[in-house]
Amino acid sequence: MKEGLHGRCITRDLKWGTKIPHDDYKDKVFYVWFDAPIGYVSITGNYLGAENDDWKKWWMNPSEVELYQFMGKDNTTFHTVIFPSTLIGTKQPWTMMKTISTTEFLNYEIDEATGKPKKFSKSRNTGIFGDDAKKTGIPSEVWRYYLLANRPEQQDTVFLWKDFVAKNNNELLKNLGNFSNRCLKFLAGSFAGVVPAYDGAKSDQDKSFFKSIYEKFLEFVDLMEQVKIKDSLRVTMAMSSLCNTYMQECEPWKLAKSDQKRCSQVMNVAVQAM
Repeated sequence: MKEGLHGRCITRDLKWGTKIPHDDYKDKVFYVWFDAPIGYVSITGNYLGAENDDWKKWWMNPSEVELYQFMGKDNTTFHTVIFPSTLIGTKQPWTMMKTISTTEFLNYEIDEATGKPKKFSKSRNTGIFGDDAKKTGIPSEVWRYYLLANRPEQQDTVFLWKDFVAKNNNELLKNLGNFSNRCLKFLAGSFAGVVPAYDGAKSDQDKSFFKSIYEKFLEFVDLMEQVKIKDSLRVTMAMSSLCNTYMQECEPWKLAKSDQKRCSQVMNVAVQAM
């Protein structure tokens, strides 16, 4: 910041790429990271149609649109300096980026020879990629959970197959999956799949439970506003833990035999929480 902005070349001597529209530079092309971000605007325009100006509602509407961008740390400069400079230089009312969420690197397993994480590399066939993930048959929700739980928001992280299995079994299944499964199975078995009404005034136990869930919800919203996705997921799983605790303490399977009214109340609350 103290040095100020430095000049930066936006052309390359390549045979492929977008040609420079100037006779003095007809043998050159645009540097891809000067050219590529403009594609965000042009792709939107092409998608909506050449004769449709609706793209301006997004890209030339700074008073109403908040632009968030997500990318790896190596692309930060192009989106925080080069592209905004291009937009400012046109002297037109472009929607400028409000927030950028960048991540460190996700590495792959540990190299036995060096003891250090290996870098993802398609050319070296190091890592797990989209087509590989699809071929495993593992549900997309499991991939989403692990990648978000392991998101390198503050520092580099490592994709480990052992950790992938452990997080699925010990967190996703044992926590969220357990609550959802036991709740839905009990609802199907004891209430024919119909959510019972909450008859009567809320009990102190239920009020306390709703209060704790709501506090976690507010924390979740605050973290999402800060684009702290990894922490947001952590809070979500904490909410699920509260739900599991509520079910375990209330024991609706016992109430079904001794207090049907309270059993209905508990299941109403559990389904709302789910």
